Amino acid sequence: MIRIENVSYQYPFSDRQVIRNITLEIQKGEHIAILGANGSGKSTLTRLLNGLLFPQTGSIQVDGLLTTNSKTIGDIRRKVQIVFQNPDNQIVGTTLEEDIRFGLSNIGFPIEEIESQVNHVLKLVGLEGQQRKSVHALSGGEKQKLALASVLALSPQYLILDEATAMLDPGSRRQFLQTIQQIRSDEQRSIVTVTHYFDEVVNVDRIVLLKEGQIERIAEPQQLIQHPEVLEACGVELPYLPAIAQQLRTIGIKVNPFPTIQELVDVLCR
Repeated sequence: MIRIENVSYQYPFSDRQVIRNITLEIQKGEHIAILGANGSGKSTLTRLLNGLLFPQTGSIQVDGLLTTNSKTIGDIRRKVQIVFQNPDNQIVGTTLEEDIRFGLSNIGFPIEEIESQVNHVLKLVGLEGQQRKSVHALSGGEKQKLALASVLALSPQYLILDEATAMLDPGSRRQFLQTIQQIRSDEQRSIVTVTHYFDEVVNVDRIVLLKEGQIERIAEPQQLIQHPEVLEACGVELPYLPAIAQQLRTIGIKVNPFPTIQELVDVLCR
């Protein structure tokens, strides 16, 4: 479990706290989402979780280990891995296999098991059989899958996706989200999705809404979708279909909060 207690953070030379008095627990096996407008503190919070930044007040514990303890920070960073917005910033190899091997070698992974691990994670993300393909020949979506595979190879207990779909086209974005859903069903780990797109997180366990560095609300997606005014105040828009469904419910028409196009057509025809 990750335990965040009364954490605040302010960047050097800044006149305001980016994170203010946040308290939150992330359970093992849980998939949560952190939503909020640009500048709400989402990315800063993720960097605090694995010790890239350290809280100025309060504390963060990962499975009982304090992120401020220099003796255990290596263990924490292996437990908590981040896939960032731009995959080019994470890729270090010239081929897919070389890129994944780099991280495994750094943690002292058994040499005789590296090839098997490389094949395993490439299959997980849908890049099976492309071990020797040049990274320069990959599309943007494939590069993000490679960044994900390199992180998964280290077997983190907590996987953070920090706006990992922001630079993808709609098709690549769909494929990447499908890959995450598959990993969630096959692998027992906690996932933290950071985004400002509500439609990416309709299947998570909980949503944490941030506003100006503070937690505005924590709720399930089905609960939050009934309060579009709260989402709007935090800079988050409802997806198109749920937004229509919400408007229909306000005039007394019963409809699924997350309808398909056909469900909306059926309701309107009745």
